[in-house]
Amino acid sequence: SAAGRIRNGAGAFINDATQGTVEFTSPSGADDLASVDYFNLTINGSGTYEANEDLTVNNDLKVLAGTAKFNNSASDDTTTAATAAFSTGTTISLGNNEGDKFTVGGTLNLPSDLAGLSLAGTITAGGTGISLGHNATLNDNTIFASATKTTGDITLTGAFTVTNTATATLDTTSGVLTLENASLTNTGTVTKGNIIFTGTSNQTFAPNVDSTYDSVKISKETDGSVTVNKAFSTKELAIKQASGKNTKFDAKATVSDSFSDTGNKGNILFNKGCAFTSTTTPTTFATTGRVTLNGSTSATATCAFTAGVTHIAGPTTLYGALNTTNSDITLGTTTLAADTTINAGTGAVKINGTLNGTFAFTSSGSGSLTFAGAVGATAAPTTITVAGPTNVKAASITTTGLQLYKGDLTFDTTACAVTGVVQAAANVTANSGATFKNNLWIYTASAPATPNDSTLAGTASITVEKNLFFAKDGKKVDVNTSVTAQNILLLHGTLNVNVALTSTQDIIWLGSAYSIADSATGASGVTNLFAYKHDSRKCQASYTDAFPTACPDGTIIASPYTGAVNVAGDVTVTAGQNFYANGLDITGSGAWTLKLKDNNKQTDAFAELYNSTITNCTASPITGSNP
Repeated sequence: SAAGRIRNGAGAFINDATQGTVEFTSPSGADDLASVDYFNLTINGSGTYEANEDLTVNNDLKVLAGTAKFNNSASDDTTTAATAAFSTGTTISLGNNEGDKFTVGGTLNLPSDLAGLSLAGTITAGGTGISLGHNATLNDNTIFASATKTTGDITLTGAFTVTNTATATLDTTSGVLTLENASLTNTGTVTKGNIIFTGTSNQTFAPNVDSTYDSVKISKETDGSVTVNKAFSTKELAIKQASGKNTKFDAKATVSDSFSDTGNKGNILFNKGCAFTSTTTPTTFATTGRVTLNGSTSATATCAFTAGVTHIAGPTTLYGALNTTNSDITLGTTTLAADTTINAGTGAVKINGTLNGTFAFTSSGSGSLTFAGAVGATAAPTTITVAGPTNVKAASITTTGLQLYKGDLTFDTTACAVTGVVQAAANVTANSGATFKNNLWIYTASAPATPNDSTLAGTASITVEKNLFFAKDGKKVDVNTSVTAQNILLLHGTLNVNVALTSTQDIIWLGSAYSIADSATGASGVTNLFAYKHDSRKCQASYTDAFPTACPDGTIIASPYTGAVNVAGDVTVTAGQNFYANGLDITGSGAWTLKLKDNNKQTDAFAELYNSTITNCTASPITGSNP
């Protein structure tokens, strides 16, 4: 008829669905193909043919011309037992609702020469599965329930989810699959896996965890974020997003060959660790946005960059562990969001911007660490621990707890104020002024295996506003630059004083013959008369704590003490308040001067030396005439 309809109503028409062919040729189309079952169904008209209910074709379905809309109402089923063939120039819709089903007994070929293609619901095919050769508009969420192979570069457009099921492989060997505003769930395995995410909508990618993708590209320069919510492995990864938008990996991401984000302005978040495993090409994040390594709930996760990593174009947030294989790590403005350990092996670690965050920071590799920006200026780390050499080019380093430096500590470029207790095992060099606001410990570390001697050196002076402790058991300390501290305590090691050494309060030097008992023939009868602190003294000691038995990190200060002092000729040692030496040799290689506070009144100051020898020394007052 002119309307081109076949209706199965009131017994008016009965079609034999076991044989024969029904062919529609009317240019006006048909809006009710689904009224009856067919054996063969052919659509060969210029109109639009709609199946608005379930449609069953017991043999072959052909669309030779026009437009065919299958499953055109909600949750319809279209089944063709043998084949479905769609000719050049036809426009095909396989569904408009995620509850729809389109099932073909043989291979489903969706060729490149269609005029148009739209998809929704579950699509199933026998034979070799689904051959996808034409771009498609997504009318709703779409599931490929059979093996699907793209035959060229294919774009699926629409803010819906495309899924291949666990038994349905996805093969993109012949081209790239582009998801424009669409999300992708690969439950089944993926071959080649050349995937692009584009458009302005937020998208989700659930990759197949057992597949390695050839390349994944996120190209969203205007709007939209992408979330990868399963463990993900790809040979190549490229990201380019608008400012303020996110590419987020909620499970571990592995990139084996290359990474690029040239021109990227978005944020990249690796929330559960990452591995960039190229052994030859360092990873460079070019984004001006924030890079987050290990994510908000992953303090135990690791991001590993075999050949090294750089991000200086934007800020970096660190959690957990950041590693390389003996390759450099270079970061700009950096925030600690959890306790963080960086290990570059023999490679260098450079923080070219500020470092803030109220957590512990550790650099455990043997390579150098450079702080080029202020540390803790707005949010102080709890502790800093560095195994290798440390270079400070910043105006300030602030922690709320211990700063432990096991390698050389060098201050360069600008004067630096250090807030927090500092414990240093090797050399401390001040080529720019260094002021320690709290205690400074020079100690012997248990690692490296061979403990280091230490040198206080540089072209500028070192100032310690609190106490300076020397606990170099079995080693020596050379003082080669001017050092001033509140109290100076020598507990272990040989102190070689080659330039001026000054305490604003007390000097306390202790050696192996240390004893506080008065053992002279005519004993005074005062218990512990030779002690640094005792009740009979009229002038109180400036250092009020007990002599320490351990360094701040717990390193034991053994007993007995082992201090010894060598002073170079023409050098001045100044005790600003009191001088106390017990049990050691103080040797001058030439004439040297010990400056003391005027102690004409016993209430003003004391200068005492017990169980010790001192040579080539001239005592003189800091002011006045009675040392």
